[in-house]
Amino acid sequence: MRFLVLGMVLLLGLSPPALAIENAEAQRLQVELQRLTVRSAWKGVERTYLRVVSLDVELPPSTHLMGAQAARAEGELIVCMDRLELAVNAEDLGPDEERAKLDAANQFEHMRQRYGKVELKVASGRLPALVRFEMPFAPEERDLIVSARDDVRKDREYKGLLPVGVYMIDGERFEVQNTDVWQAFTIE
Repeated sequence: MRFLVLGMVLLLGLSPPALAIENAEAQRLQVELQRLTVRSAWKGVERTYLRVVSLDVELPPSTHLMGAQAARAEGELIVCMDRLELAVNAEDLGPDEERAKLDAANQFEHMRQRYGKVELKVASGRLPALVRFEMPFAPEERDLIVSARDDVRKDREYKGLLPVGVYMIDGERFEVQNTDVWQAFTIE
């Protein structure tokens, strides 16, 4: 068995000491992630999460969950959902990780029910004004709508999440649904 592991390590181009160093650095960064998360230092969590992911080692669900929390705190909900999905699909590496995996699955499903992936394009000659008649109460949802509205006004396009509901651009209504596929709306 030991020869099989050694063979795989050599096949992947990593020497055993290099692999040990990467694993030690990943563990150190994960401890740093926990410390920063407890302090709600989200910019630091984001930086540290990106560093640990760049090591290209297998990470437990809790690491991806902390990365998702940082993305959510910065208003990057689509990145948050991607990281939650990584947490759900990560290999369990211990009993405490089951809790993180379950938490990530619950958060992912909750977001999947509330948001739809959309791609909006507004042709020239059309008024690039995104309208939602009933604004949601949740600040996170309102912020997404305002961000999408700004992008549509400035660039005539938007790609990202929007809360499920009915919208209008230049008199044309469209409905964002909570599907797993991108919904394209072009106002011509």
